[in-house]
Amino acid sequence: MKAALAMLVPVMALFSPAAAAPLTGQEVLRLITQAMTHAGQPAPDMPAPLRALPDCAHPPKVAPVAGNWRTVSLDCDAPVAWRRMFRTGADVAWASPAAGDEEGGARPPALTVPALLAVRPLQRGGRITPGDLRQAQLPAAGHGGQTLSDPADAEGRRLRVPLRAGQPLLERHLEPALDIEPGQEVSINLQGAGIEISAAGTALGGGVIGDLIRVRQGGRDGRDVEALIVARGIVRVRPNMRRRSVVRQGIRRLQWSTQSHRM
Repeated sequence: MKAALAMLVPVMALFSPAAAAPLTGQEVLRLITQAMTHAGQPAPDMPAPLRALPDCAHPPKVAPVAGNWRTVSLDCDAPVAWRRMFRTGADVAWASPAAGDEEGGARPPALTVPALLAVRPLQRGGRITPGDLRQAQLPAAGHGGQTLSDPADAEGRRLRVPLRAGQPLLERHLEPALDIEPGQEVSINLQGAGIEISAAGTALGGGVIGDLIRVRQGGRDGRDVEALIVARGIVRVRPNMRRRSVVRQGIRRLQWSTQSHRM
């Protein structure tokens, strides 16, 4: 009898469930990445957890916390029920599921919006180039209505903040769009007496159409004048604008001369 039992134990072991093994940090990161990619989210911007998770007899369920993919939960039911939370660094969120979803009904299609995603990490202060962005569809919730979808609205503008690879580009991430930026080469038009003369110059300030800025005619030793921005890269100087500058300079010289005599 004892011999029969001794032979039965190894045979039963062949049919027993395999022991669950702890989940490593790399496996956790892989599960989160798969879940977010399947949901149409950018890949998480997070390192692999340093600590292994408890044993789990099945792949843990990955879900956004409160409908937001910035934080995800991993849930396991066996051999012991447990839950762990992880921050993903995501910049988007799902809307909360409808009541019918909790009852097992089909989830309605999520509303999406066109968006621009960073192809690679982008530095603060850098200019957006055509190869820096790609177009994608993202969930409508969680952007604050600031998603950009047309690359022409972003290319050439400077970043206020650094961007991660896969992070959506929002309007608040960019410096204001200027028609002329400081240091830009501009065309200076001078109008008067039915004659228009154009010359090259350099903008000393920035602005949009309708703003008055200082520009320098010619090279480094050129004269500085006040000009009106009339188009992208084009300013106009009127004769009366130049006279106003001379009058202001004369007033400053007179004030300085008067103060010197008082001293």
